[in-house]
Amino acid sequence: MDFQIPKTSEDEIGTLVDSFNQMTRDLKLSKSQVEKAHADLSKSNIESEQRRRYMEIVLRDVGAGVISIDAAGKIQTINKSAEKILGIRAAGILGKSYAEVLLPEYLAMAEG
Repeated sequence: MDFQIPKTSEDEIGTLVDSFNQMTRDLKLSKSQVEKAHADLSKSNIESEQRRRYMEIVLRDVGAGVISIDAAGKIQTINKSAEKILGIRAAGILGKSYAEVLLPEYLAMAEG
């Protein structure tokens, strides 16, 4: 991406050389921006995963039943207390919509 062709004339070939050199500069800049965005996204994903693990560890032994859902209403985590209170197993409900899983009386509480 650092390769540049020296310009030797002002005719069509010179214009083509200028265009090539500009293209290589643009590609280098774009590549750098993509690499930075990728690094930022990777860092963000690692931080999100660490927060998720921390939440799971904290909520695992809490006496209150806790279920976390994503923006689409899909169950992401459920602690042991919630499994016991609701009489369900996490393995069977993770990824499902909370509306499919909860009994009507619990569904009313969740939506209220």
